[in-house]
Amino acid sequence: MTELTRAAVLPGLTFRRWLAGLAVAAVAWVAVYSQLIPFADWVVAIQRGGVVSADLDRPTWPERFASAWSSVKEIVGRVWPYVMVGIAIGVGIVATGILLVGYVFNAIL
Repeated sequence: MTELTRAAVLPGLTFRRWLAGLAVAAVAWVAVYSQLIPFADWVVAIQRGGVVSADLDRPTWPERFASAWSSVKEIVGRVWPYVMVGIAIGVGIVATGILLVGYVFNAIL
């Protein structure tokens, strides 16, 4: 088909729109065939007030900050050795490059 004929038959249909439609169809197919449709009824029942929500204890702001701070300390404690190794490798690469460039330039001159 030529561009003129294709545009006349499917005005505004681009590859991106076609791909987006295909993605929506794939998600719908997965939802239907993976038995997710009953959960949709559950969500509608919650929205209509048919299902009582669970009464959860919500942490206070100081508790949230304390929990976040302990998580940050744990993550930094696990990661910092690898960061230091990466910095050392980078410094080694830069230092080696500077030495090699100086050596090469001195050898040429």
